[in-house]
Amino acid sequence: MAKARTRYKTLGRKVEGAAHLVLIADEGAARLLRLSGSKNSEVLVELAVLKEHSARRPAAPTGSRRGAPAEDAPNPVEPERFAKRLATRLDSERRKGTFGSLTIVASRHFLGLLRPHLSKPTQLWTSREIAKDLVHADDAHILRAVLL
Repeated sequence: MAKARTRYKTLGRKVEGAAHLVLIADEGAARLLRLSGSKNSEVLVELAVLKEHSARRPAAPTGSRRGAPAEDAPNPVEPERFAKRLATRLDSERRKGTFGSLTIVASRHFLGLLRPHLSKPTQLWTSREIAKDLVHADDAHILRAVLL
């Protein structure tokens, strides 16, 4: 009995047996994973862990004026930069041709930040988006979410 080969659709063409890339991300961290294996025995292999350089504002100088942001206040520009950096990385992975398709798992807010930075070919390459924050989840939990 012949093994069935998984087919992934990318930019209108089928990629036979190509691996599937999974991005798990939030505003400050991301994991790139490869989904591989055969049906009922899929596994996630971590390819990269990406972190935002600085998700916090620099400390305010002593004697700062009233109404200045607190030292621990998140910098609203950083998540936007991180989304742009991730979109660039995803576009690079797509152009390499190693992966047949992409699943993005991120909170609704971060998905909203990421989408405008994805190139049109990368948007077409994306097979699924899951609005969940699973950056700190274990691989078994991520695998269940991705395979459902």
